[in-house]
Amino acid sequence: MITRGKLLTASMLALLPVELVAEILSELDIPDLLHASQLSTGIRAITADAALNPWRRPVLRALFSGAYDSLRQLSDCSTVPRQNWIEILSLAPPPFILFDASVPRLATADWEQAFARRFLPAWRRWKRLDASWKEAYLKLLYRVWHRALTSCTADESWTRFVFRFFRSPIPRLSVHQGTSPSTAMAPLARSRPLRATLILLPSSMKSSPSPCCIFPNAAHLSQAARQLGTS
Repeated sequence: MITRGKLLTASMLALLPVELVAEILSELDIPDLLHASQLSTGIRAITADAALNPWRRPVLRALFSGAYDSLRQLSDCSTVPRQNWIEILSLAPPPFILFDASVPRLATADWEQAFARRFLPAWRRWKRLDASWKEAYLKLLYRVWHRALTSCTADESWTRFVFRFFRSPIPRLSVHQGTSPSTAMAPLARSRPLRATLILLPSSMKSSPSPCCIFPNAAHLSQAARQLGTS
């Protein structure tokens, strides 16, 4: 480092406040910061301090710029505070975390915080009571990555609808993705005038299905579909 035409050595850095030294080090990229952390014991102590944490800014720059190759080196460096891995687990793309990164040993609270920052609060229900937060995080992250690449809907909700037509003794079973009745009733609303009873089959077949409403014609069926779909 250069200051006023002179080389700023490690001995000169030792005369500065540690907060200022940490601010200077945070302007370096990850490879340069890894090299600087090995120059002296004083700089090594500053880079390993979780309160000062000069790694946070270089890690965020690497995440936002897509320079994930430099992040692979962090798992082998003991001077990197573990809190920086929460940033990586929260922002890095799934393929890097699942297949490229070597995540070091983290505490249970760190995995729980990474899960809370990465996923929606309602997704906590996917965690089993006997599972760890690391297992829940990695399994759910793999599901998100798998669903983004394929049309697999094995983990998505499906709803069964039964339509009983008054002019036909045979009911019609229809299975649709999601829980919106408008998805199931839209094809029927476009057909000829009809009068039907919509029966929703519950997810658990222990309780018997019951009719929820009767539609005298296709216009009323279409209107009810829009109302139920927005409710």
